[in-house]
Amino acid sequence: MKKILILIFALFLVVWCGKKDTSNQTGTNSTPVVSQEKIDKMVENTIKQNPQSTKKIWKVINLWGGLEKDDKNVYYNWYQISWADSKYFQIVFSWNNWIYGKDKNTLFVFKNGLFSQTTVDPTNFKLIEYWYGKDKKNIYAPTKQWLEPISGADISSFQILNWKFSKDKNNIYVSNQNIKDGDPATFQILWGNNWITYAKDKKNIYFWWDYSYEVLEWSDYNTFQVFTGGYAKDKNNAYWSATIIKWADASTFKMIDWDYAKDKNNVYRMGNIIKWADAATFQLINNNYAKDKNNVYLVGDIIKWANPKTFKP
Repeated sequence: MKKILILIFALFLVVWCGKKDTSNQTGTNSTPVVSQEKIDKMVENTIKQNPQSTKKIWKVINLWGGLEKDDKNVYYNWYQISWADSKYFQIVFSWNNWIYGKDKNTLFVFKNGLFSQTTVDPTNFKLIEYWYGKDKKNIYAPTKQWLEPISGADISSFQILNWKFSKDKNNIYVSNQNIKDGDPATFQILWGNNWITYAKDKKNIYFWWDYSYEVLEWSDYNTFQVFTGGYAKDKNNAYWSATIIKWADASTFKMIDWDYAKDKNNVYRMGNIIKWADAATFQLINNNYAKDKNNVYLVGDIIKWANPKTFKP
């Protein structure tokens, strides 16, 4: 199997090199150094020399994201999953770098070049929303690497709020973790994207990052408000990704756009002060460029010699 794959790769290199050599030829009727007839002949000879293994190679089906199968085996990044049943194997779900696949016995999770078989019943598994799924016994949530059951989740009242938070009539969950003392009746998402999320219930402010959460115990619950781009503030502090922005004036703090915010004294990008920026005249040109009365900035750094009066990106 491995030898045949190497041979096919070698054939590809021959074709590629042939095309590369012709790129320097003149005229519109240039022909490849290696003709298609020669390639076909090489393949034919390979089949004659290795009839069984080569026949198998041509039957490989490319499923998705490094997953392939032939009439006998399933492969992930060329690794043979010997216990997967090729006849019944199929893709259940794929998004970004997550793939769920199953045969009649097992549900598999593939991510970032790794895979795991789960305890999920594949015959009754159903995808709910985002990466979540369920069978007759459990709700399953994506963890940092795999798909794991949410212990004690009530299937009948379970709700997915976004791809990080969920709840049922009894509990709030982050991935497959139970938020202790959370109040599901009043829990709501304040703002979130693919990397971070702010949420609250009647008692606490919560922040999610990297498949874990924290309670923002130092925040003032009654005055806490969330902007876009990870920014938030209360009567005492301004925050970026739940971290207090030192020196920020909470009373005048406001969003400019996405990564940028300002107060009466400073301009901030991703929670960091943009040195020398003039808060009163600072304005965005586009997602990358900004300017004030004195300077032009590229993602927060001064562009030397650029004139803010005449600069155009």
